[in-house]
Amino acid sequence: MTALTSLTRPQWGGPDADVDIHIEEHLGIVDKVFAYSSQLANVMNIRTLRGTNQARIDRFGDVTVGGRKSGESLVQSKVVNDKFTAVVDTVLYLRHEFDKFDDWTTSLDYRKEIAELDGIAMAKLLDQACLIQAAKCADFVVPAGLEGSFHPGILVPVSIAGTVASAEADADLLVAAHRKSLESLINRDLSDAVYSEAITYVDPGIFTILLEHKKLMNVEFQSLGGVNDFARSRIAVLNGVRLVETPRVPTAAIASHPLGSAFTVTAAEARRRMITLIPSKTLIVLQVHPLMADFWEDKREFSWVLDTFQSYNIAQRRPDTAAIVDVTVTG
Repeated sequence: MTALTSLTRPQWGGPDADVDIHIEEHLGIVDKVFAYSSQLANVMNIRTLRGTNQARIDRFGDVTVGGRKSGESLVQSKVVNDKFTAVVDTVLYLRHEFDKFDDWTTSLDYRKEIAELDGIAMAKLLDQACLIQAAKCADFVVPAGLEGSFHPGILVPVSIAGTVASAEADADLLVAAHRKSLESLINRDLSDAVYSEAITYVDPGIFTILLEHKKLMNVEFQSLGGVNDFARSRIAVLNGVRLVETPRVPTAAIASHPLGSAFTVTAAEARRRMITLIPSKTLIVLQVHPLMADFWEDKREFSWVLDTFQSYNIAQRRPDTAAIVDVTVTG
């Protein structure tokens, strides 16, 4: 048998030809975070500001219908008015710097891959920020004088065991709490908007529990076409409202947020895991700069720079059109 040291072995180095010096072949595969498109951008009320970073919405109080008989004087009805303002004061950004030398020595266009990462990160942040503000609508206090046209925030508490054995009972409790929260919206004369437009967002843990609900998942209680289907792990409608499962619902405290202190989440707020909102009414997204990217040369540092940026704020336009379920797990 020929000794290893006497063989001519291409792409093997060292006097004993035992060091692999093969050049790797790149397969065109880049592993990164999973692709994600915003779930809320297409349904949110987004307004672009021009020439200013502030927006104003007028608010009117309620009116009362009077009755007059012959000979009686008319009573004037005073309408209280107020305003709501919001300011866009933060630029969200990502910056990446590429050394020119590295750019010369690689055939891979990492700039495209990284730009996609930036877009995914921005989409996730927008969805999370929208749901944070929607959850905080539960704390809304009606401004003085606007009672009647505005209502307090809706927060329905529910306690579940959170165990495998209690899943079915927990599902019943969640569905009942969700229905109770919708009743408050309907009593505010929002029934048409609730059933035609409202969306309930839940985290995957809540969604999994809901799959154990007997009536929700039983074919006898499905509408024509099988809207809800246990076999396909699908719940499309809950109490007449569209249901969306998303990991963007905060389930843990957030001490710091890129948009500022108005978007931090306390441990108590992180229990608000069922969030129902009416997209055209509940929130308003005020945008100064849409998502943009800039690729420029930094001659001083001998590098290329990729900037991705966006500036917006999310305000509570009608906080009384959101209904929140506060879920406490006791098990």
